[in-house]
Amino acid sequence: MIAGCTGNGVKYVPLPLTFTDSAEFDEILSAALLSSEDPVVVKVAFNENSLPKRIEHWFAMVNDSGGKVQMRTKLDVRDGNGNILFFYELLKRVFNVGYNRELYKPAERYDAVLSKDDDTGQITKLEFKLRANVVGTN
Repeated sequence: MIAGCTGNGVKYVPLPLTFTDSAEFDEILSAALLSSEDPVVVKVAFNENSLPKRIEHWFAMVNDSGGKVQMRTKLDVRDGNGNILFFYELLKRVFNVGYNRELYKPAERYDAVLSKDDDTGQITKLEFKLRANVVGTN
């Protein structure tokens, strides 16, 4: 994947991204989130019980900044307010995770929604969606 620069110095990143467990992926996702793209979609393939540490770092930044990490299944279970139910107790594992806060900082303006295939139990997609109440968003 190659990211180019726009005239304003912000990197252009073609979407959707595909998750790779690498520092390069973090750099590319950081650039995509910095560009205020909405949503930023990442194709993934992992089990909800074995999240890559790299993904946990992104979730930690979303959570630490007041955002939500949520799960969407084929059933698309929603609470009484029409919101997708919170993504289990995963965030308890994510608290106090050591990570490079500057690299993950662009996630502060986003919520994260994971899509799960109920048949396989696999997480297939991760979407970062801009929060409407964050200063500096569209």
